[in-house]
Amino acid sequence: MVDSLTNCFLISDTKEDDVSQTLAVVPNPVQDILYLQAAPLLPDAKIGVYDLYGRLVFKGLFSDVEKGISTQTWPQGIYFLEVRHKEKTGMVLFVKILSD
Repeated sequence: MVDSLTNCFLISDTKEDDVSQTLAVVPNPVQDILYLQAAPLLPDAKIGVYDLYGRLVFKGLFSDVEKGISTQTWPQGIYFLEVRHKEKTGMVLFVKILSD
């Protein structure tokens, strides 16, 4: 579920009794550094960023990206950020634009 005002989405799995967790990516569109915010924190969650062709352009753990993900060398375009935490998976779309 995407909230266009806050850039948030829900990470959930197929089990209805599990509690959903919220993740925000800011800024969107991004020029240089993409920041992730989660409540509660997901330090052992796996992060993957894919381009429109499905190519993996970034891989890491949530705890590794607390200071942000550098997108400076990426071409402008649309990307998908995937978060996997235990049995839960979430995905959000973001746009990379060129720096001024």
